Amino acid sequence: MTHVGMTHRVRRGRRVSVAGVAVAVTCAAAIVAGVDAAPATAHDGGPPRPVSFGESLDVPAGDGPIALGVGDFDCDRRTDLAVANLFGNDVSVLLGSGAGFAAGARIPVGLEPHSVPVADVDEDGEKDLVVANAGSDDLSVLLGRGAGAFAPAANVVTGDRPAWIAVGDFDADDHADLAVADFFADTVSVLLGAGDGSFAAAGAFATGTGPRSAVVGDFDDDGNEDLAITNQGSDDVSVLLGTGTGSFGPATSVRVGGAPSSIAVADLDRDHAPDLAVGNLSSGDVSILLGTGSGSFVRAADVKVGNGPRAVALADFNRDHRKDLAVANNDDGTVSVLPGTGAGGFGLAHTFAVGAGPRFIAVPDVNKDGWKDLVVANRDSDDVSLLLNAAGPAHQLQSP
Repeated sequence: MTHVGMTHRVRRGRRVSVAGVAVAVTCAAAIVAGVDAAPATAHDGGPPRPVSFGESLDVPAGDGPIALGVGDFDCDRRTDLAVANLFGNDVSVLLGSGAGFAAGARIPVGLEPHSVPVADVDEDGEKDLVVANAGSDDLSVLLGRGAGAFAPAANVVTGDRPAWIAVGDFDADDHADLAVADFFADTVSVLLGAGDGSFAAAGAFATGTGPRSAVVGDFDDDGNEDLAITNQGSDDVSVLLGTGTGSFGPATSVRVGGAPSSIAVADLDRDHAPDLAVGNLSSGDVSILLGTGSGSFVRAADVKVGNGPRAVALADFNRDHRKDLAVANNDDGTVSVLPGTGAGGFGLAHTFAVGAGPRFIAVPDVNKDGWKDLVVANRDSDDVSLLLNAAGPAHQLQSP
């Protein structure tokens, strides 16, 4: 299980109240409908298909947008965004129109927010936000109230300079838990959720030097959720195998490129074992780590991309049943998209212009046509770029 999924949260939402049932089922149905809007196209053999995206539509966000969270915050069956603004010390809510985004509320959080995952942490059927505040050493929990609104932040103390939050269920109790990469502490802090929006510290587990990002997956196929964490200072990835009780075994490390700062998980070679793609900031490449299914990984290749890769994402952009790679190149103001071969490799990169200093990529289906799109947070131009997938039906960008 790679993350706490929509089905999981809806199941918990059904237990809250009659109102909770209606909201949870309606919002879940909207997202499922979007995924299934176009029939799948079989393409299991031959070279990878090309990928194509339209020109970017740039939407003002806040002061230094550095991370994104994706969900349906107003239950209108459209994709909305939460944007963590590094220099604004707030989160911007951008409500989706199906063709773009419009500015909504800006919500104060802690200092230097770096990460803003979306989950239903209080199990009421509404999407909530959890924000890692690197400058104030805490997390801000923003409970969703529907209609695109959120309650004021409730802050939770964590480790030294929290840089990333991964959401999972680490103690198998069907509540959303958090794994927080503490950059200066060289640890990952685990906070177990009670299902009411509150969290309790379960321990801090040693990583490499400068943990910067994290993903959740079942890497040893034992039914428990594990962690993979990029260590920007020691040029490696720490793999921590979960016990299913909220605890983790000692970290094992896998060498990657220089200054790994981002990571994504998917099955890249179609062997049913999770694999990893790691963006290496200083070496300008992405390390592909193929999983064995027993908790270990093999460094299969280092794929050259643009300059200063800050974020990576994996999705099937061309609907050929193979995972493709998208990389935000901070120094170039571009996104590289490489079609996957289905054997752990990738074809030639296609490059698309975005704003200045792209730092995060999300891959929702914004216009609900069944094709994954790109949404990019651009720190230096204070905006978010939307690139609609042009590999399927014809698209035309429109202002919200």
